[in-house]
Amino acid sequence: MMRRVVIMGLVGRAAFCRSGMNSFRFMASDINASCIINTVKEGGMFDEASIRKAVQLFTGGLSDSSYGLCYTEDEVTNHVKGFLCAKAKSTMGDPFEYVHESDDCAFYICLKDHESQLRAVRRLSRFVSRVREANECISMRGYTTDDGTTSVYTAKWQPFVNPQPKLGETDIKQLASHVFLEQRSPELQNRYQELLTRFKGSVGPVFTLVDGKDGETCFSMAIAADRNYYLASLMAIIREIPGAVVLRSFSETFSNGVHIYTLYIDGATGTQLQDRVSMVCLLPNRPPNSITRLHEDLIFNVEQTVFTDAAIVFAFYFTPNPTSDDYHHLRALLLKEPNGVNRLNSLRTSLSLEMMSERYIGTLISLYPEYMIDIYEDFRRGS
Repeated sequence: MMRRVVIMGLVGRAAFCRSGMNSFRFMASDINASCIINTVKEGGMFDEASIRKAVQLFTGGLSDSSYGLCYTEDEVTNHVKGFLCAKAKSTMGDPFEYVHESDDCAFYICLKDHESQLRAVRRLSRFVSRVREANECISMRGYTTDDGTTSVYTAKWQPFVNPQPKLGETDIKQLASHVFLEQRSPELQNRYQELLTRFKGSVGPVFTLVDGKDGETCFSMAIAADRNYYLASLMAIIREIPGAVVLRSFSETFSNGVHIYTLYIDGATGTQLQDRVSMVCLLPNRPPNSITRLHEDLIFNVEQTVFTDAAIVFAFYFTPNPTSDDYHHLRALLLKEPNGVNRLNSLRTSLSLEMMSERYIGTLISLYPEYMIDIYEDFRRGS
């Protein structure tokens, strides 16, 4: 039977000391680490020392002790297996990463470098953007190991308390999932309630900044829960700040169509965050979009990205069809042909539309991003 995993305190300490696991940072819990170790050992794929280290990593070596409160023993076992598989793959020259996706849950394990995290978050984005028949909550949790080497992302679909709330509803007890109300602290629920209330009637995202422990800053943002997933964009925005590091990341959808993201950040001030995250709703957050990828890949910063997207949209509306001497010459030759000029104009318009398409222009800019950066600098300086 699946049991809620919460990290063990002093209860059973002697047993853990005998098994060499007394270095865990435990809280009151009924987790049975020995059971997890034995379950993984039964597969016969990994040695006991490696398994013990992996169990210790997940139950005592993550940057947030809430991990143990939110997963069943079976889920922790799967995370441990995934970590060990990623480690084994890396010894053979493959990337250190592991992906598991099912109908209602997924988890991703990777190195904590930008390229690896971005690859994992893009897969996570595709998972959470799936169309579901029922209106359900998607809950994402992202952790970092204490040694700063590994990231773990999980996502779960969960039923809402009220999947069809009345219009204008802002009460979190009506909008959240059952699991959210059971597991999240009253402090966090109050913070989310404030965001839900403020978001009603707002034309853009609303956010709050709270000082955390050890110099951390807790950033929470409420935005419309369309099929766009903004985690990769938010992480890129924060990476623009010199020395800023995302320690933990969480997101939650609510049945009134609101998505709340929470990131715990070290090395950034509230002012630095506020200046950048206010632009998140202006980003072209479409995964196939070349401009979005330039931002997520840290080639464009958030201001350059917003400017480039706006310039493309402006060009669609205000750029006239190109003219040339060749066109005038061809037009003169076709004047006597039935429908000749109409066909020439149609061909010219089709070619212009193809060259002015978002896909074509985005691809062109992605090949030569330095030119767009120079154009933005000219614009910024007013030259």
